[in-house]
Amino acid sequence: MAHETAVSADILRTHCGPAAAKSSLLSGPHWDIDELRSSLEADWRRTLDRYSLSPLTETMTYALSGGQRLRGLLLMVVADSCNGSKEPAREAAVAIEMLHAASLVVDDLPALDNTPVRRGMLSLYKRFGEAAAILTAHALVAAAFEVVAQISIEPKRLLRITKSLAAAIGARGMARAELVDCSDSVGSEGDIRALKTGGLFQIAAHIGAVLAGAEPDLANDLGTLGRKLGVCYQFADDVRDHLADGSNRETLKEAGRVSWQQSVKLFNLVRNRLPKVYPLEAWLSCFHHAGAEIFDAAEFRSRYEPPPAFADTKTLDKDGQP
Repeated sequence: MAHETAVSADILRTHCGPAAAKSSLLSGPHWDIDELRSSLEADWRRTLDRYSLSPLTETMTYALSGGQRLRGLLLMVVADSCNGSKEPAREAAVAIEMLHAASLVVDDLPALDNTPVRRGMLSLYKRFGEAAAILTAHALVAAAFEVVAQISIEPKRLLRITKSLAAAIGARGMARAELVDCSDSVGSEGDIRALKTGGLFQIAAHIGAVLAGAEPDLANDLGTLGRKLGVCYQFADDVRDHLADGSNRETLKEAGRVSWQQSVKLFNLVRNRLPKVYPLEAWLSCFHHAGAEIFDAAEFRSRYEPPPAFADTKTLDKDGQP
């Protein structure tokens, strides 16, 4: 059973990769998230070779390229922390990444967010056209469910996973949040964050636990942890989005700090129920570096506050650069 030392919101500041992992406060053997990320990328490329044909192979590859793979990696480390088998988790992680990529393709469309750049590249609709973008999103969703359908696990668990994925992206999940977001209809910003970003983090953590055969209560609690982490990550994105004009920045920063602290508190409540905790701790360290660290005051000032000379004259992009 995992050790009982609690993790504070301030210690998870190590970078990912071999050097950082060796010097971090992880509770177990060396755990290289970068290596796991590379493995996940190789997995989805092999999967596309199996489940797609030209020209959709090209557009699906484009949609999946880039990014930090946080959701797929979360699924894998939760499964490992619960002593699950690696192969089913790797397959399910590919499906999660496909669904995430599909959601970004749709989100970027002119009818929704009309985002011309994604992950430092032209958005898919800008590069290939709107028709190709819509069909690529359809193909990615279909491929994700094909991947899940052939995971070799007990049928009842496979059915649970399939239903959970469908609920997360459908009319009770991301699709509803997307419509609420673009139409300004009923629904709060908190609901949108929880459904759009929190939903996939939640389902990733929950599926990782289910694949490993974790008890239902633990699987649900890990899913709740994933949801809170997803909301925290969305706050980080929102802070970056509001840097240019400063609107709601302090409110968002405070909400993000609270969200991160709540996530760490929940992690400390579930850690002692995990057979091994270091895989999830390693992921949390990377998650902190990827988003949550901007809620540390010193990190925010050094990385994201615009210099006074430029504050009123230049527009900053989402990475805080002119």
